[in-house]
Amino acid sequence: MTIVKRMSFILLASTACVALSACDGADSVGSPGEGVIVVPATPTPSPTPSPTPTPTAGTPATSCPTGTTDVGIIGNYRSCRLPSAITSALSLPKVAGVAYEINGRVDVGVDVGGAGSALGGIPTTLTIAAGSLIYANTTNSDNDFMVVNRGSKLIAEGTETQPIIFTAQANLTGGVNDESQGLWGGIILAGRAPISNCNTTVAGGSAACENVVEGTSTALYGGAVPTDSSGTVRYVQIRYSGTVISPNNEPAGPDAGRHRIGDRARPYPDPQQLGRRHRDLRRPQQPALSRDHRRG
Repeated sequence: MTIVKRMSFILLASTACVALSACDGADSVGSPGEGVIVVPATPTPSPTPSPTPTPTAGTPATSCPTGTTDVGIIGNYRSCRLPSAITSALSLPKVAGVAYEINGRVDVGVDVGGAGSALGGIPTTLTIAAGSLIYANTTNSDNDFMVVNRGSKLIAEGTETQPIIFTAQANLTGGVNDESQGLWGGIILAGRAPISNCNTTVAGGSAACENVVEGTSTALYGGAVPTDSSGTVRYVQIRYSGTVISPNNEPAGPDAGRHRIGDRARPYPDPQQLGRRHRDLRRPQQPALSRDHRRG
């Protein structure tokens, strides 16, 4: 029995020696020694981006374009008033330092009637260049709005980078915020497409079937011209409109009285410089483009 135990011990000891010999002795067991601890370098912080500089205030132009009246300075602009009755073709160029003023009611043309032959009717065209600025004089006691009468046209073609802006006076003098609205009347486009809600007892859809654009008392729409066009409105911003021009009548955008606005209505970038409350033709809003008119 003693011999068996002794043999077991020898075998176990031999196995341990074999295991150690396979390690090549202590020389194969490396010590970490002193070593080198690598500390990652602190990354260089990204430079703080420079804030967008505040645009330098503009300088009012020295004079007004032909067909308008110089009425002084408003904010950083030369105020050039539009005639109250535009009876011949008028073009408003974009001029640095110029803002065109709507003072009270501005009529484009004189109503030609549903048949286009009304006595005294004068068809004409108001053309507004891309990038132009038009504002309503909200310091007066009158309601400020524009009416494009039957037979006349508004050609307002802005671009994505230079939209045409219709706004209120306070927008030029820093008196508006995101909640501002209802500061002026807006734009009314009166056309000659057929209607059925005649204001007299005549056949619906006839040239004599007409009605008054709500709130104006005299601006008529209706006729017998399904393809009638009141012009082209493209990349146009209409801001802070919707004032009450008569009880319960608050035009908020281009109020369409049975007409066709050309064949183009395009969006524009949201404004950042003159405030965010505005109306556009990206998503027509009632009553801007209602079922009572045709839009190409």
